[in-house]
Amino acid sequence: MQNLIKIENPFTKLEGYNCFGCSPTHEHGLKLNFFYNPDEDCVISFLENGINNEMSGFPNIVHGGIQSLILDEIMFWIIYHKYKTIAVTATMNIKFKKPLRTNEKIIAKGILKEVLRDKIFKTEGYLLKDNEVLCIAEATYIKT
Repeated sequence: MQNLIKIENPFTKLEGYNCFGCSPTHEHGLKLNFFYNPDEDCVISFLENGINNEMSGFPNIVHGGIQSLILDEIMFWIIYHKYKTIAVTATMNIKFKKPLRTNEKIIAKGILKEVLRDKIFKTEGYLLKDNEVLCIAEATYIKT
């Protein structure tokens, strides 16, 4: 992962922008940053400190909704990076393979699998800990 390209978030200039996942100014948000990896043709985000215990479901286990949010973000950003367009989630299927513990260093990874008629995007997203898949999602996005 030596050739990572930082993706600048253009939405920070929009009045009222306060995305829980990626706004750098959301008081309680995740403040995710994104990087394009040309070697794997994917977008990644490093959660160096993991997710804090305030976002747990059961004690010390990250709530599935928060994991879903991270996957939704990472899959959106691969579309945005490659097509510079806004697309919204139409469907998302998630498989939780192993518990994601709070405060564990993880990586989110998003891949664009297919584009149909230049407006429907099929993606995959992963949450990884030490290269082990904890959670995987498949989603379809529609260009707005």
